[in-house]
Amino acid sequence: MEILSDRLVMARKSHTCDACSAWLSNADINEPITPDEKLVLDGVKADGWKILKGQVYRRVTGKWDGEMGTMRMRQDMDSIVSRHDLWDEE
Repeated sequence: MEILSDRLVMARKSHTCDACSAWLSNADINEPITPDEKLVLDGVKADGWKILKGQVYRRVTGKWDGEMGTMRMRQDMDSIVSRHDLWDEE
């Protein structure tokens, strides 16, 4: 993985949240969540697991397996997914 850009930007439109996708694809998480994480997850679920227009999110552009790509993540979900070590290392 080669990171070319990692920055915070304001959404001009709704986006799929890659951190939300990582969380949802790991539904068998054994580690308990904290009350603060539960509040975040409830809010993100209410937003349809999306980055909404006007929200600040993390945008990472880079090369994965020789192909260019961009990941978009809500900051709150990026933190939770990282804490639970749910990012695919490939």
